[in-house]
Amino acid sequence: MDLNHLCMGCMSDKGEASVCPVCGWKEGKAPESPTQLQPRTILNDQYLLGRVLGQGDFGITYLAWDMNLERKIAIKEYFPSPLATRRANQSTITIYSERRKEEFAYGLSRFLEEGKTLAKFRDHPGNVAVIAFFKANDTGYLVMEYKEKVDDFDSNKMRLVTCPKCWAKNEIPANKPPEEVSCSSCGKPLASPKNDIKKKNDLDSNKMTFVTCPKCWTKNEFPSNKPMEEVSCKKCGNSLTSQIKK
Repeated sequence: MDLNHLCMGCMSDKGEASVCPVCGWKEGKAPESPTQLQPRTILNDQYLLGRVLGQGDFGITYLAWDMNLERKIAIKEYFPSPLATRRANQSTITIYSERRKEEFAYGLSRFLEEGKTLAKFRDHPGNVAVIAFFKANDTGYLVMEYKEKVDDFDSNKMRLVTCPKCWAKNEIPANKPPEEVSCSSCGKPLASPKNDIKKKNDLDSNKMTFVTCPKCWTKNEFPSNKPMEEVSCKKCGNSLTSQIKK
């Protein structure tokens, strides 16, 4: 395929048309943000970048074309906007200050390590299918299989979760359950697994409450989580509702 005929909006063959007849992308369209790489940027001598699929606080995902395998892919760039920026018409990333370099380097190593892990288990259901990972432009990239609904992928969206053990703030992907993520400070899960929550509820059901019947003065014992309207004196049958004290 002639790469000049490739649409950067959908990676279809648009011929010599300036506007893609498939998706309406206009050739030469500038990125929405100066921090985003220009369409037709080539990475690692193999990947041709197209439009941006999504951008969050810690990454930018691009539609791309594998020039060796001649197929559509997605590429995620490690781009922590709180730590670094990119000047217009430049490819390399600029870290804001010296004191941010260590934090940036740590995040980059974690990003690439995650890519390595996902590449090993790419066939596991539910995992993002990472094909390759590499460094370029003073940052890192993950090469992923492209899915038509990748625009809805929330891997770039992050949320803050407080560790219930050490109270450290952790930033995790918005679509990842906290119980599957370990705290960056103490290593404990950020939330109890669902079965542990169920066990806690079962334990709560074993807690008992004592109430004295106002009619016959018999002491009655019943589960604390039992609805009040269902409680009656075991001896005389009188309602204990008005006597329940939490």
